[in-house]
Amino acid sequence: MEFNDLFNNLHSASDTQGISKSEDVDLDNILCFLANGYAVEYIIVNQRKKVLRFIDPDQFLLRISDNTSVDLYGNIETVNITFDDIVIMLRKFPEETVAFHKKIKLDYLEKLQLYKDDLKKTAAERYLDLLENKPWVMQLIEPEVIASYLNLSKEQYDMLILSIRNVND
Repeated sequence: MEFNDLFNNLHSASDTQGISKSEDVDLDNILCFLANGYAVEYIIVNQRKKVLRFIDPDQFLLRISDNTSVDLYGNIETVNITFDDIVIMLRKFPEETVAFHKKIKLDYLEKLQLYKDDLKKTAAERYLDLLENKPWVMQLIEPEVIASYLNLSKEQYDMLILSIRNVND
């Protein structure tokens, strides 16, 4: 299997390359690909969860520091890429692996920039974006978690929902 095949089709690549495919997620791995299910990335601030982003299937889960964590939702299936897997890939595909790492890093930095840009929007705008782009969030995620993402208290979140419903009626 070629390098591009490995990363363009991680669902089946794990069966042929020895990369572990699992329903047990080990987020201590260097890299984890979310094949099925959903995730919420958050950071602990003042002993409370602050949601950074909601993660759809077919995305990588990267912990950027010891303070960040990920909660998983739904029928979870991951492809875990360990340090040993990366060493093997570097030996077999040295140029492609470096380019792949750069792409993952740039994608993640782009997502962080989108998060920063998102903070400039009002809570109502961010909520409507969630409804449109990530409808699964409203079905799977607790209101307190969504409120955290919107930088609202639970009470403020409830008032926001009521005001949006009143506008739409």
